[in-house]
Amino acid sequence: MGAPQPLAALMPRLVRFLLAHGAAGFGIATLFMLGFWALDPGGGATLLLTAAGHWWPAALLWFFLGLTFGSVQIGVATMLLERQRGP
Repeated sequence: MGAPQPLAALMPRLVRFLLAHGAAGFGIATLFMLGFWALDPGGGATLLLTAAGHWWPAALLWFFLGLTFGSVQIGVATMLLERQRGP
């Protein structure tokens, strides 16, 4: 028996591509949320952090921003792929 392969080696190339770019989108969403809290535009961050549901509204905003930025990141990365030549 050989040594176990790392998880990334077992995943198909397309799955690795999607996961990497989706994770980059969630990283961008994290930076966006940190900037939102730091700048507090129009008191939005204060309102978000003092909401009745406590941390849920902030978590939902981060999650949906992550979905949005991740989808954009995957779309841009897909459009920037070189086309394969062939039949």
